Amino acid sequence: MPESGVQYQVERNPESHFVKGQSGNPAGKPQGCQSRASRTSIPAAMAAVTAAVAGGVITPGEGAEVAKVVDTYVQAIEASNFDRRLKAFEAADAADA
Repeated sequence: MPESGVQYQVERNPESHFVKGQSGNPAGKPQGCQSRASRTSIPAAMAAVTAAVAGGVITPGEGAEVAKVVDTYVQAIEASNFDRRLKAFEAADAADA
């Protein structure tokens, strides 16, 4: 038995890929969890844009354009997460059928 609950081998197929439903880090992040960078960098980016506008470094129009880029990035992350969760749900539903 391993000394720690984290130190164990997960099953792999003959090509050395992880068996479906297992990963190299079973105690890792829950499925659908955004990365820490994604959760912290978006508010920081918007704060920087707001500060730049307030400080007169960029015009309000330029700030609005940058904010649109950040918003598009957020929407892309959300769409990607939704698509991944939907595919996982459909795969689980197909397995149950």
